[in-house]
Amino acid sequence: MAKVTREKRELHKQIIINGAAESFLEKGFTNTTVKYLVTKLGISTGAITGQFRTKEDVLYELVGLVLDQQFAVSEKLVAGKTDDKILMYAAETVLQLYIVELNDNLKDVYYNAYSLPKTSALIQEKVTEKVAAIFKEQLPQLETKDFYLLEIATGGIMRGL
Repeated sequence: MAKVTREKRELHKQIIINGAAESFLEKGFTNTTVKYLVTKLGISTGAITGQFRTKEDVLYELVGLVLDQQFAVSEKLVAGKTDDKILMYAAETVLQLYIVELNDNLKDVYYNAYSLPKTSALIQEKVTEKVAAIFKEQLPQLETKDFYLLEIATGGIMRGL
């Protein structure tokens, strides 16, 4: 059996991530199955499960990519207009609301990202740091965990729309 090179594994990973993102947008997270991805991408089940043990692992990867860009995009939106971190966070929140409301499939992806254990832990880790940096000056009495609770409350409001 031929050895799979690192480059080939990385290529498979990117194909899976891109195909899953497209499928999640088309069908939602809930309605996208690994079997569907196998058929859509024309790759074996082993190629997918060799990269990602579960569908949530694929979502985890996508959430990480989105979170890495989410605040950067919001900062660019307000750049040159204000240095107010809270206004930047408001822009980020509005951007999330807009994206979630584009269609029910995106709402399903968002709901699952905040609901599944691994992805919600990633959101907690990445977002808490950002939210604490934005609001710590105004809310010095809060602990780090409190900033995550604020983020979850905001996410809950958005999921409930």
